[in-house]
This record gives sequence, C-alpha cells and structure tokens, in this order.
Amino acid sequence: MRLKHNSNAPVVQTGEDDAISIQTLHSGRDQKGNKNNNWKGGISKNRYLYKLKDKIKFPLKHRARDIVRKRIKRGTLLKEPCSICKSTERIQAHHEDYSKPLNIIWLCEKCHRKEHANPTVALQSKPVIKQNSSGV
Repeated sequence: MRLKHNSNAPVVQTGEDDAISIQTLHSGRDQKGNKNNNWKGGISKNRYLYKLKDKIKFPLKHRARDIVRKRIKRGTLLKEPCSICKSTERIQAHHEDYSKPLNIIWLCEKCHRKEHANPTVALQSKPVIKQNSSGV
C-alpha cells in the first residue's frame, strides 16, 4: 500500500497499490475502537480505575462486601454450604439488602449466578427454616 500525498501530509510507501495519507491515519477517523493498533479488546490492564468508579457509584455494596470479607478473615463469620444445592465448593455471600451487611445467604458460584440472572427463582427452591417461639 502506498500512502498518497494529501495536502501537506507526508507520503509513506508500503509496497501495495492503495494510497492513504498519514494525515488520514492520524486524524482519528480510522483509529477508533478495534481499528487502533493499541486496541486490547476494550479491556484495560489497569482495573483500578474501574473498581474506583464502581466503589464511588455503589458505596453500600462495597461496604457490605468489605464487612463480610473482614469477618471471614478474622474467623468471626464462617462460610456455610450452599443454601440451595448444599455444595461446599466456591461458596459466596449473597446480599439481598446491602444496608444489612451481615444478613447474607450462602450460595455456591453456580447458584449465585442463577440468582443474579433471575432473582428469587433460585432462592424459592431453598428450604425455609423457621424458628419456634423460644428462638431455637
């Protein structure tokens, strides 16, 4: 491809018959999205900015997650088997209300994804544990 001279833009030879000016290449028209040489598929290696924006946008969610994470690390909160399938692998805490950070339902990763894809459908199948009047 041969780059043609467009106004004052320099010409670059690439060996092919087509001609494009460097000015066109650097004008931004052909450099957006996946046409840019630095395009990484829309995903930045530095996730800090995205996490920071999410933390600012959803402070209650991050506060609830931090409380649960710290309690688990300290040993004051223990993970339980999945409330739906009773699995003990890849257990996650599910918050129905982020303003109540310790009111959680323990779900395995598979059931947690199902719950978020279709809220309350997965949890409807879980057994309901009722307390008697003495609280036991």
